[in-house]
Amino acid sequence: VTTSALHAIGNIHFQKFEDIDAIATYQQIDSISQFFGERNSHVVSALFNLGNVLLRTYSVQDTSYIGKAEGYFRRGIKMALDINNEVSAHYGYSMLGNIYGQRKEYQKAKPYLMKSLSFYERTGSIKEVARICGSLGIIETDLNNYNQADAYYKKKFDLLTKTGNPDLIANANWSYAGFLYRIGKYKQAIPYFERAYGYFKQSDAGSSGILLGITKNLAESYGKTGDFEQAVEYYGQSFVLQDSLEARKQKSLALDLEAKYQTQKREQEIALLKSQNELAEQQKRNQRNLLLGGLGITSLAGIFLFLLFQNRQKTNKKLRELDQLKSNFFANISHE
Repeated sequence: VTTSALHAIGNIHFQKFEDIDAIATYQQIDSISQFFGERNSHVVSALFNLGNVLLRTYSVQDTSYIGKAEGYFRRGIKMALDINNEVSAHYGYSMLGNIYGQRKEYQKAKPYLMKSLSFYERTGSIKEVARICGSLGIIETDLNNYNQADAYYKKKFDLLTKTGNPDLIANANWSYAGFLYRIGKYKQAIPYFERAYGYFKQSDAGSSGILLGITKNLAESYGKTGDFEQAVEYYGQSFVLQDSLEARKQKSLALDLEAKYQTQKREQEIALLKSQNELAEQQKRNQRNLLLGGLGITSLAGIFLFLLFQNRQKTNKKLRELDQLKSNFFANISHE
């Protein structure tokens, strides 16, 4: 199976939030890459998506996945640079910026994000520019730089709205509403939340945590502005969604445990493959050394036999010369 085919399968699982199958498929690509030395854009994307899966599944109680995700992003960036894939490398830089942002290491995060933002603006990548603007908006909000944060969020909103893509427009409204809500501008946030709610209610996200979060935000926003009737309506919807999610909570916990098991298992498989590869290389080296040693011994034996033959030839020549001298000596005596 090629890395291209596996990458397509992994992406299907990733988009459907089938995290266990996505992890297994991407790690299979990683294993093939390490075992056979394969380096291409599919492997880079698999490494990045491994990091993305881990980032979206980590919990507040277990943040070790953030470090594992960082490792995958750094490996992906290195390979992207090795194969001269600048677009992928800058995606990796932006994700490193997000990771440092999650750790609240803003002075480390911003240079990575600004570097990628400049690149994507030059190349006209609207979605990537909007994504990075959202990340910078979060950081500036955390730093209480609300005017700068608002500028980033508005830029993201305008870019995504102009695409005409309903999904992107809904996310743009949800993102900007979240910012306004966070800084206490509840009345201004409500229209954006309502537009996002209208879309997500009809989409595949209708029974997910996305819609639950929006209904809670709308309930609280209406409550803050004094519209208690609407607040009660949205609180009621949020309770229904909460019950639906709780019914699946045990299943999610089981899946999370399985994902952790599969992750550890794949890491062990990769280590085993590397060990087998190293052993095979060592065996090849040993065979080569034995061959060279054998050739060396054969050569030495040949040289020894040649020298022995030469010495024997010289000895025979000396013996013949001696016999000739003896014959001449006795011939002279007889003559005398």
